[in-house]
Amino acid sequence: MPKPHPKVVQPSPPVLNTEGFVAETRIADRKLLRTWEAKLASWLKVNPDDLKSRGRLADIHLRLGHIDRALAEARQILKASPLDPYANGVIAYWLWQQKQFAAMLGPAEIATKGQPNSFVPWMIMGVAHTVASDARALAAFTRATQLAPNFGLAFVYFAENLERFGHLDAARFVNRRALELLPNNTTAWTTEASIQWRFGQIEAACDACRKVLALKPQARQAASSLMLYTVSGDCSDQHIHDTAVATVAALRAAGPPPRPVARPQRPTPPAPRRIGFLSGELRRHSVSFFLVPLVKALRARGYEVFLYSSSDKTDDITNIYQAEANCLRTVFALPAEEVAALIAQDRVDILIDTTGHTGGNRLDVFELQPAPVQATYLGYPGTLGVPEVPFRISDGAADPPGEADRWSSETLIRLPRGFHTYDPLAPLPPIQPRPHRPVTVGSFNAPHKYSDRLIRCWGRIAAAAPDLRFLIKFYQANDDSYQRLFLRKLGEVGIDQERLVIEKLKPSWQDHMDTYNRIDLGLDTFPYNGTTTTCEALAMGVPVVTLRGERHAARVGASLLGNLGMTDLIAETEDAYVDLAVGLVRDTDRLAALRGGLRERFFASPVCDAARFGADFAAALTRMWQAAGLANAEQAAAPSVAAVPQPAAEPLRASPAASARLGATGKPIVRVLHNLARSGGTVISKCLGAMPGVYLLSEVHPHAEHVAAAYRPMTAKLDPRYQAWTWYRLAAGTLQLADTSPSERFVEIVGAIEVELAERGGTLLIRDWSHLDFTAAPFLDSATFTLTTADVLATRFDVVQTTTVRHPIDQWCSLHRLTVMQDLSLDTYLHGYLAFAERCAAIGFVRYEDFTAAPDAHLKTLCDRLQIPFDPGYAATWADNAHVTGDDSPLKTIAPVRRKPVDADLLAAFRANGDYRSAIALLGYPD
Repeated sequence: MPKPHPKVVQPSPPVLNTEGFVAETRIADRKLLRTWEAKLASWLKVNPDDLKSRGRLADIHLRLGHIDRALAEARQILKASPLDPYANGVIAYWLWQQKQFAAMLGPAEIATKGQPNSFVPWMIMGVAHTVASDARALAAFTRATQLAPNFGLAFVYFAENLERFGHLDAARFVNRRALELLPNNTTAWTTEASIQWRFGQIEAACDACRKVLALKPQARQAASSLMLYTVSGDCSDQHIHDTAVATVAALRAAGPPPRPVARPQRPTPPAPRRIGFLSGELRRHSVSFFLVPLVKALRARGYEVFLYSSSDKTDDITNIYQAEANCLRTVFALPAEEVAALIAQDRVDILIDTTGHTGGNRLDVFELQPAPVQATYLGYPGTLGVPEVPFRISDGAADPPGEADRWSSETLIRLPRGFHTYDPLAPLPPIQPRPHRPVTVGSFNAPHKYSDRLIRCWGRIAAAAPDLRFLIKFYQANDDSYQRLFLRKLGEVGIDQERLVIEKLKPSWQDHMDTYNRIDLGLDTFPYNGTTTTCEALAMGVPVVTLRGERHAARVGASLLGNLGMTDLIAETEDAYVDLAVGLVRDTDRLAALRGGLRERFFASPVCDAARFGADFAAALTRMWQAAGLANAEQAAAPSVAAVPQPAAEPLRASPAASARLGATGKPIVRVLHNLARSGGTVISKCLGAMPGVYLLSEVHPHAEHVAAAYRPMTAKLDPRYQAWTWYRLAAGTLQLADTSPSERFVEIVGAIEVELAERGGTLLIRDWSHLDFTAAPFLDSATFTLTTADVLATRFDVVQTTTVRHPIDQWCSLHRLTVMQDLSLDTYLHGYLAFAERCAAIGFVRYEDFTAAPDAHLKTLCDRLQIPFDPGYAATWADNAHVTGDDSPLKTIAPVRRKPVDADLLAAFRANGDYRSAIALLGYPD
């Protein structure tokens, strides 16, 4: 595995200021723009079908800041021409404003193809790729800066991406231009801080953070960056503490005080049972090698573990978390109040932060106190300074009693045998026999850990052992300019290039681990020790020399080695560090003896004893529970496998709906309404959705993920998770499911929603997107001619279903007015219509024409079939029901529909089609 990207505080989601963007794109000659705005508006009154002119008008509206006008024009254009570049550019910008970052990529791509020499769509394309952490952002911003060399925001975002992808020298150059154009842009100063930090200029990085905070006192990420960079430097515990406390206090003073979220009323359990971890690292990240075994250990001891991911990145390690925890929710980009409400709703007893002041942290959530006890652990090597986080979990070696307590804003909860348990999470490559070559020392730590003091000590080690070789590996080594800087720093202390190998990024984790076979001795960094890299080296049979320092980050190496009983590799001074390393390099027999059996010794040590660690951690949870005054010692004995039954210690609350939620098969009931597009299904669904307690998911489908990319912006709101969270604030809408098929994900999501609604006493109704099953075009390649949603859900649910239909001629005329349906042939449509009619005849249907003639009677029929209590009060509320898709009509009343006149040629084409004749016979329609 390549080394994880160092923990850089990136905006989450990136600070891409749309208001600033509009302000800068307004051309100075606004009078000329307004003149053209008036001319085009007059022209379009006479020539309303001139889409090109309408597109230019939309573009001018956008540049003048008239967003609503631009959006109205764009939507009108897209009805006739979905690929219009101007309209797609406006839609992409509007989606940016709405923070629908994933959805804006499609229209942005269309806009760049149609306007290759306009920098605006290139900017938006770059923004879309930035949010997705996609390196294609670099090409987009390259083009944008070429087209607009004086447009500051293009350089700001370009530099931000160059820094993110490790092109540090280029980032420094581009960001210099960004600051020339926008000297008070906080994103540019944030990027400047990160660049300086990566180059080891800690004080310059801190100064840049202070500049951001001077410009924007409520800039949380800059405050966290300042504290992270302070911890990275050669600072005392007192300085780190004072900086944290003062920075957090200043941040609080700049805004309103946090208001704790309301937690559900419930009896206080005698001991904590539900443990939550709010983390930005639930993926292949250094933290996961320690957090995954802890989650497993807590689950084995009977705890319920709830995980909240503040990152939008997932991978194979995310799948492990998904399988091991009781629940994994994605809370990336959700406001703090919503995340806190979710955690409170989950009734978490102890909430633990694993991110600290590093990238992706959500300390703003902890300020709202969603759990009765809150702590920080593992991911950040210092005090937080956040009053609402009163506990920090560590050990006596990393935080010795006395001074460490004095300079910690939290109460230190010390574990007795180290505060780490390590698991490589995959088979290790074999340890290779040492070849005949000069002794090689190495370090695979992040570059900001290579302090000047450390480099000087390495120079002394090299001078004392002339044949010694160095092998260094870190993420930024892929950037040639950074590699040159590192070579220069080592050269200044006498380590020339011939004695040094700098390894670049490896294609896989196994390749990364195999690189340890090329070194004989690890040299730990100071004053910021390695953690994951030290465990990796020991697991690969490589002993590590460390220097015990005077603060937490400088004592982690001593904690790990002390738990292996290898205290002879812990130096107390820099001179001792040099002597210890030189002695081992010269005494190859002793070095070989240390290496022999080291892997076995490491995995037999407390560092890898997850069961033991789970017991220690459970005791720490109990101590925090007691310290918070929530239990006494006798009541709060830590749960064990025998003492705590599975499943949940707190069962779901009973409700009338929950008691009646099982069908004849013993499975939970799920209700499904089927209808084809443009058949009145939206109006009928709005009426059903207005019934008391009904929660409607509208036009969702298991195969929606297969829809062609060009149509994804149109279908983004058809994700059941989107609707569950946005419409109803159901926590199931935040579920993250990876490495499963779309059908499996669909069933899991619906299952989670159904369980949550059972707790609320609600009724789930699914209106499926039957168009995909029976027509497919243009969204899918082919139709299946089956009711896929019902078939997929039947694996877990008792499916109660019914259908609605409309006369095929009227439906066709309405359907074919849609631009996206222009390529749908009449024969294809009628073939699918007949297949749908056959299913309708088998399970029951209501005709739209009948429904509009007598809504109450036919709605009651639908309710009876769907096992939903009918309430005539729906008539007063259905028109205002916004929880439905496809609602582009101002219809407020239901009136009988009449057959519309049809062209004689079209009518003849219908009558000549055998599928048409069979379908209307099945459904009882007149010709």
